[in-house]
Amino acid sequence: MMYLSFLSDITAVFLLWLFASAGIHKLIPDNKQYFIRLLNDYGVNSKDLSVFLLYGLGFIEVLIAVSIVFQATRSVAACGAIIVLLVYLLVMAFQLYRGKADISCGCAGPNSNTKISASLLWRNGFLSLLALFCLAPSVGFSGMFWIVTIMSSLIMIILYSSIEQLIENAQLIELLRNK
Repeated sequence: MMYLSFLSDITAVFLLWLFASAGIHKLIPDNKQYFIRLLNDYGVNSKDLSVFLLYGLGFIEVLIAVSIVFQATRSVAACGAIIVLLVYLLVMAFQLYRGKADISCGCAGPNSNTKISASLLWRNGFLSLLALFCLAPSVGFSGMFWIVTIMSSLIMIILYSSIEQLIENAQLIELLRNK
């Protein structure tokens, strides 16, 4: 049980980073037009609804990020994280079903060139499963556990970022091959 609790803490810190960065991207005023265009690509044609969704999702993501590191709110935040990830998965899957694979995923904000793809569906599914670890109780952030938790979370962040870059590179290579 101690290992599961340790994985809960590691995953919580990783999801703190993931959801905080995603939410902050949405809340930065300079990114507003990018996300409104992105929501238009996904089929949200009302500017007012786009702005509401943009700031609402950004707020929810930041709230999940902050809540997931505290034991008292971790379970609710983990469930919220799973729901958000699965909703994003379903929205991307619907767009792929409609044949709109040329849409940016919006995952890393305006600086990302990653388009929606089956790889991103798998990624979101995996992240949803990973968030289940946060339903286990926390070991707590004290002493050596705190250092190991942070270091392990940093390894997860580096691994995640590397996989994101591999997905983007694979898409760019495919684009070059088709030219």
